[in-house]
Amino acid sequence: MSLTRKKIGKIIPGFHPDKLELKGYDSYTVTLGDKLRGERATLGKTLEDVQKETRLRIEFLLGIENADINAFPAPSFIAGYVRSYATHLNLNPEECFDQFCKESGFIGLQSEIDGTKRNKVVKPTKLLDEPILNPQIRKKKINSGLFNHFSFSGLFSLTALLFLILGLGYGGITVLNEVQKVNLSPINQSPSI
Repeated sequence: MSLTRKKIGKIIPGFHPDKLELKGYDSYTVTLGDKLRGERATLGKTLEDVQKETRLRIEFLLGIENADINAFPAPSFIAGYVRSYATHLNLNPEECFDQFCKESGFIGLQSEIDGTKRNKVVKPTKLLDEPILNPQIRKKKINSGLFNHFSFSGLFSLTALLFLILGLGYGGITVLNEVQKVNLSPINQSPSI
């Protein structure tokens, strides 16, 4: 028994076969992470293999695949890491870096230098903003006390420096006074005129 769209429309309430829009494989957006994971799987490599061959840490590779800027130690490394990973997978490094910038909202340091900043792009999904679904989001406790911005280690360092300066100053003055002191010793001769 074959089901046609009209028969399915009668069986399933609310189903309208005329409004059904079929999507093909090319209808979906392919993220950079999907492209990189697919190319890596095509080459038969794991993240560990890529780490050994490119000497990029797995955290950075995952940051590139997830378009997560916070995975990198400094923004100056991002462009090189993305291009290196793309080149290793035989992809166009410039296209991959541009797509990474679009997906992550990364501006790029060269555009900041040139003064041609691009508009930041909001991440495509709101799911990454959920703290439960995205482990990269950390809630920071905001402290509003008197001593929260006060560094006790800095106070200790300043106190030690002050005692060091005072000790050296006192020792220097003592040595200087001792050197400049004139001691007259009595002699057995009487002065001759």
